[in-house]
Amino acid sequence: MHIINRDVPFVPQEAGFPLSLLIDAWLHLDGGFLASIDCPFTKEQAKNITAGMRLKNEFRNLYELIFGYRYGISPPSGDTHGNAEEYSQCATDIVTSYDISPYQNVPLWSEVIAFANRDEPWDPEEPDGPADLDDSRVWKLLRDRELPYAEISVTVSDAGYLEHMIAGMCWDTTMMGYVC
Repeated sequence: MHIINRDVPFVPQEAGFPLSLLIDAWLHLDGGFLASIDCPFTKEQAKNITAGMRLKNEFRNLYELIFGYRYGISPPSGDTHGNAEEYSQCATDIVTSYDISPYQNVPLWSEVIAFANRDEPWDPEEPDGPADLDDSRVWKLLRDRELPYAEISVTVSDAGYLEHMIAGMCWDTTMMGYVC
């Protein structure tokens, strides 16, 4: 499941996105960054899981394609650039299917307008439907509500890309499937 937020009010549709999520989960576990990830592992267990992965070196290479420098090495000074073309090709080869469910918990326009203009009720003659998540008024309404989300389903070409994943894992990410 991918939570929608005001910074990214959509789920990226490119195959690079689910692959970047797998890379990000691997990075959290391998680097011991468990404070921002919900999983039942200790730091040592997480590192043992990633160390035992059959495709661990491929994850290191994919990391370099996104960020432009080797994993585990301090980034060089100045700008670094990943390799978008090669990453995109890898994503196409690795992600064999990727589906996004319809968005859930998206407020209706009538709710947004009623919240934004409390003195002017919604005209029932106006067309209603899901609000545009790019509209800032939507996010004012959502401050105290469950955020919109979409469920994603991914199939990969080799089960080794999923060795580090467990059911129910949850973490914050800045990944969007784009190369830096």
